[in-house]
Amino acid sequence: MAEARTVELTIDGKAVRAREGALLLPVAREAGFDIPSLCWHRKLTPTGACRLCVVKVAGARGFVTACSTAVREGMAVTAFDEELEAARRFVLECLAAEVRFGSDGSHRDEFEELAERYALAKPEERTMAPLGLGFPPVDESSPVLSFDASRCVKCFRCVKACAEVQGKGVLSFVERGIHSRISAGSGAWGASECDACGECAQLCPTGAIVEKANRAAFKAIGNPRDLRHVTSTCPYCGVGCQLDLSVHGGRILRSDGVEGVSPNDGRLCVKGRFGLDFVGHPERLTVPLVKEGGAFREAGWDEALALAAEGFLRIKREHGPGALAGYSSAKCTNEENYLFHKLVRVAFGTNNVDYCTRLCHASTVTAMLKAYGDGAGSNSIEDFGTTDCLFVVGNNTVETHPVTATYMKAGKARGASLVVMDPKWTPLADFADVWLRPRLGTDVAVLNGMARIVIREGLVDRRFVGTRVYGGLSALAELEAAVEPYDGKKVFEISGVPEDALRKATLLYAGAPTAIIATGMGMSQQTVGTHNVFALINLALITGQIGKPGAGIDPPRGQNNVQGATDSGASPIYLPGYQPLADEANRRRMAELWGLPFEELPAEKGLTTVEIMKAAGEGLVKGMLIMGENPMHTDPDLGHVEEAMERLEFLVVQDIFLTATALKADVVLPSACFAEKDGTFVNSDRRVLRVRKAVEPPGRAREDLRILLELAERMGRPIGTYPDASAVWDELSAAAPIFGGIDYARLEGGGVQWPCPTKEHPGTPTLFLERFNTRDGLARLNPVGYEAQSERPDAEYPFVLNSGRILYQYHSSTMSARSVPLVELAKESYVLVNPRDAECEGFATGTRVELRSRRGRLETTVRVGDEVAEGELFMPFHFGDALVNRLTRDELDPYSRIPPFKYTACAVRRAADRD
Repeated sequence: MAEARTVELTIDGKAVRAREGALLLPVAREAGFDIPSLCWHRKLTPTGACRLCVVKVAGARGFVTACSTAVREGMAVTAFDEELEAARRFVLECLAAEVRFGSDGSHRDEFEELAERYALAKPEERTMAPLGLGFPPVDESSPVLSFDASRCVKCFRCVKACAEVQGKGVLSFVERGIHSRISAGSGAWGASECDACGECAQLCPTGAIVEKANRAAFKAIGNPRDLRHVTSTCPYCGVGCQLDLSVHGGRILRSDGVEGVSPNDGRLCVKGRFGLDFVGHPERLTVPLVKEGGAFREAGWDEALALAAEGFLRIKREHGPGALAGYSSAKCTNEENYLFHKLVRVAFGTNNVDYCTRLCHASTVTAMLKAYGDGAGSNSIEDFGTTDCLFVVGNNTVETHPVTATYMKAGKARGASLVVMDPKWTPLADFADVWLRPRLGTDVAVLNGMARIVIREGLVDRRFVGTRVYGGLSALAELEAAVEPYDGKKVFEISGVPEDALRKATLLYAGAPTAIIATGMGMSQQTVGTHNVFALINLALITGQIGKPGAGIDPPRGQNNVQGATDSGASPIYLPGYQPLADEANRRRMAELWGLPFEELPAEKGLTTVEIMKAAGEGLVKGMLIMGENPMHTDPDLGHVEEAMERLEFLVVQDIFLTATALKADVVLPSACFAEKDGTFVNSDRRVLRVRKAVEPPGRAREDLRILLELAERMGRPIGTYPDASAVWDELSAAAPIFGGIDYARLEGGGVQWPCPTKEHPGTPTLFLERFNTRDGLARLNPVGYEAQSERPDAEYPFVLNSGRILYQYHSSTMSARSVPLVELAKESYVLVNPRDAECEGFATGTRVELRSRRGRLETTVRVGDEVAEGELFMPFHFGDALVNRLTRDELDPYSRIPPFKYTACAVRRAADRD
């Protein structure tokens, strides 16, 4: 791309250089000319509505708005003179006659700042609007937002924020002239399609739209200047949004997105903005708990840690290291995950360490590592907005990764093509050029059908295959033979996807100059999950849609640090940085770094998450340490999980709440949450991001890092002395070459994307530009075929249940279930039933039903909707009142060892009809 030309202009006689075509207002401000405005924001297209940024340009008639005027060579601009300032003052006086202004401390009022700057007298509090019209009442119908029309200057910022930044278009103007006002949908805010992201509140210049919960909290503090601001990383999904936390009196009063910083550039979703009240929830664990006689009592740290150490040492002494295991956590920092697996390997003496990645994207990582040597997304999140074609597969991005979805929708608005492949309707399907809707569990057939079209239509990038794929055209011939049976008729027979839709989707993807695949847990959480991802990778490789900017395969990660936990070594088969444990050289290097004799570092492959629980059920694993995970909610076949946990001789849980898993523990250790400690997360695009302490932990709760160090010490196997989290990171970056050039100092201004092997390396926004991360630098094609599920619907279990996530809750809901706004927005479980199935069964929305599988049963409420196809059901898995995993099975993908959360044969009947 040609570099933009630089031009020279003058502003009030000062020479200024700028990029040709840049807007005059930001150019002038950067040069030190503080031209006022209310409607302009750098993320929005210019409006020119407030008329405050008017300037004079030599040769132009009248005033021009600086926010909508592009700079050009030789332009002579007058930014300030008496006439311009008088015009600006007049505009402000007109606005002051129409609206209220003056901040109550809960928001920044840019209008009030300008009124002070232009010495406007603050009007007396008025009860009537101009022309004798009463101000409309404040709209408090939203669970989280408050709209006061009397403060609205009609600047369009909220309307454009909703449409252009978030891609939602919920807000608009209604009526005309003096009667015009902002409206959410066609009526009250709470009845609209607003999903409460709060972008409008963040960009509102006057406080017309504010966060409801903040008004009282901010009024109580008096002077807003007493607030302390802490930049940190969101603890919810894997986008890694940067938060500006407003802190006062040991409380987080507000969460805003940090503008101008990747990956979110100020954007947040409802959870990141309104879901942090769990931090101060009264149910937080504050003291260690020890179980005696089947009941918990409070204990001191010395007693609790001594009991934990003694319990693990006894099991190790009596049954050997293999009888111990640990669940690390995607919610904890890299530093804590690093110390956790270090403790398991050194103090426990086993590699039985895993965590929830085995339950989400293990198939994706397994396939990626085998195909091209890296288990992470190849692109930056921002690339979703610039690629020419986006292929979203098995990922409800709008609800599970809302900020990533804003880039996707922006790309579509810019002109990119969009293909969605999902058995369930998702909001992105409404934006799609093609929506492929396969039956559950038939993805390989569809993707092989697409690969067949690519080959038959001559769309193979033969140069790419010949130079960057192992085996070149010979490997292509093997793939061609494997996909040949999957013609349009065969694909339709298996999946129900029509041939014309399959062809259109293939041509859009293969024919685009650049294309990105966003693959989700709809693909990975199956017994054929690894084959699903192999089929996706095959498609990307034969079309050359990887290894160049704007092209690749990216799995948006479900939790805040699910990427970083594995990066840091919380794995039964990998050391930090995906170094295979089976390689003796890797183990020797790690033993040397840790100061251990080589023979003391265990070599045998460890058990995975579900394997650990099965081994516990068989009496082979007898003791467990669980940090920040809740397998009594998230693991498959919960009936078996409960039996397995009851068989454990000893269980220690570190967590922030007394979860269902913690209730099973012998010792519970209260932990600090994300806002109470320092560290790092790694987001979905491999970006290492800082986590910073904002408030103190409640009571006697401690950072997990400190807990792990003291536990290892008491077990007689110390794992190091670290003054702070930064020192742990320094050791981790020495252990993992992908982190080698990253330290805390580099992260002060924003994240760095791995691999970053040296201090001089800039980080890697796009992977595989020159070579793949294999020994020979070449990727591998892995031909696969369609395999039917081992569990099928039948007369007794006629439906297929799909489970997943929704916008307003998160994972096992440990945090989101204790957020008042999030609970108000999503209170209870439900099962989504197709209208025809509902009619046949006599169900309506609100009907209480029992779902039953071959493993368990639960009760929930019906929602009727065509988001699911006939014969298929969907349930969110977050809610404790209806644990979906009582129904799911623990059969495993043979390669990734992941269970099939997306396919469960079940029956549904009215709850009153059960036996």
